[in-house]
Amino acid sequence: MDVERLNTQHFDALFDFEQQNKAWFEQFVPARPSSYSNFVSFCHAQQALLDEHEQETSLFFVVVESDKIIARINATQLTGGESTHGECASRECELGYRVGEDYQQQGVASFAVARVLQLLHKDYGVQLVYAKAATDNLASVRVLEKSGFNRVSERTEPVRVNGRALHLAQFECLLTP
Repeated sequence: MDVERLNTQHFDALFDFEQQNKAWFEQFVPARPSSYSNFVSFCHAQQALLDEHEQETSLFFVVVESDKIIARINATQLTGGESTHGECASRECELGYRVGEDYQQQGVASFAVARVLQLLHKDYGVQLVYAKAATDNLASVRVLEKSGFNRVSERTEPVRVNGRALHLAQFECLLTP
């Protein structure tokens, strides 16, 4: 199992991953746009993500095992960097991930989160990472806590995802050398 930066060579396998796990993911997160079910449109959407990666406004990774994508992990809303005075400003981002249904409870999320946190700190200078998890998604809460995240708040109002009311907790992880 390895974490790789998303690239165009992943598009076929990533399309398969998204299609095979569509119903599974929609139990927990908002549905993908309908364009994700058309390969050409899907590739255009992924290319837009690669453009964001090149600009370092977001970073996109996949978890690969035996040439198959088993998870994806994203660092979005990347902010900070060099200030207008030439000083190094704190960099922050939000982390999100999806693990395929057949790979649940096998340590994939823990591995991916740990590896991406290392990459964010070492290669991109990120010091603070945010994440959200539904309070009843005990597996995600556990992964975040094991990875060094601390729960900092909880939304009082539920969020509706595909007709289901979810309560979200906000987590933070301070990355230090």
